[in-house]
Amino acid sequence: MTPDELEALRDRGLPERQRMTNCVIADLNIPFGWHIAGEWQSEFGGLFPVQCRLTPDLDKPLTLSLCSPGDVSPLWVLVIQAHPAQRVRVLHAAAEFYPDALSDLLAQVDDCLRGGYGALAIADELGEALTW
Repeated sequence: MTPDELEALRDRGLPERQRMTNCVIADLNIPFGWHIAGEWQSEFGGLFPVQCRLTPDLDKPLTLSLCSPGDVSPLWVLVIQAHPAQRVRVLHAAAEFYPDALSDLLAQVDDCLRGGYGALAIADELGEALTW
């Protein structure tokens, strides 16, 4: 879907946004023990038609956010943020939603965490160099 189509679906209201977000979540393979929360209204700022937050567990101070295209970005992006609030880095960006590639990337992040990597080391290891 194009950014404009995603924004139009969001404009249809909460049930449509929930449906879109649930479809995205259902297409991902989330590593065991991770938590995922979809944005229904504007819990995460309301900037994207679809936004999901993924956290590995309470002992790992990082968050991954998967954001759809829309008015803010022309791309699907997966970003990593270390806590406390440090710089956000892009791990993945693509014009299309690629659940298999995203699921593989989540597995790589999980492997890095199990190997003792911190959020910034993961960002350096797996992050993409982007120009928009």
